[in-house]
Amino acid sequence: MTTNKTKKSLLLILLVILLAGAGIWFAAQQRSSVSGMRHVVLISLDTCRADYLSCYGYAQPTTPNIDALARQGYLFSHAMTPIPVTLPAHASMLTGTIPPHHGKHENKDVYFDPSHVTLAALLKKKGYNTGAFLGSQALNSHLGLNRGFDTYDDRFANEDQSERRAG
Repeated sequence: MTTNKTKKSLLLILLVILLAGAGIWFAAQQRSSVSGMRHVVLISLDTCRADYLSCYGYAQPTTPNIDALARQGYLFSHAMTPIPVTLPAHASMLTGTIPPHHGKHENKDVYFDPSHVTLAALLKKKGYNTGAFLGSQALNSHLGLNRGFDTYDDRFANEDQSERRAG
C-alpha cells in the first residue's frame, strides 16, 4: 500500500519531470535569436515534499526564492515521476524519456549512454549558457548526465561525502 508521503514524493518528482519536458519542448520550439531568449531554470529537489514549499500553499514562507521564481514563470501543480529513484528520475527529466528507453533503473554507477539527447544539450545548441549545481553524488559527472552543461559542479569536500547542502 502506498503511503501519503510516498504519493507526495512521487508527485513532486513528476512535477520536476514535467517541467523538464516543458523545457525541452520550449527549447525545440524556440526560433528566435539568442538575444531574444528567455531564461530556463530547472530546480530539482530530491525527496522534498511539495506541501512544505510555500509556492504550493504551505503557510510558512519556507522557500522565498523559489516562490519568486514561481511567480515569474510556470509552476506545475500536477506532476508524476516514472520512477522514485534519484538517478533514473533525473535521466528521465533531462531526456524526456522513461527508464526502459534511457536504461537507468537504479542509482548504480553505470555510464549514461551518449546517444540520449539531454535538455542541456538542446538548450546549448540554441545558444543558452547551461549550468548544474549538484547536491548528490548519485548524479556525479562520471555517470554522463553532464553532457551539454557548460558548468557541472559536482565537487564535494571529500570522496566519502554523498551529499552537500544548498546554501
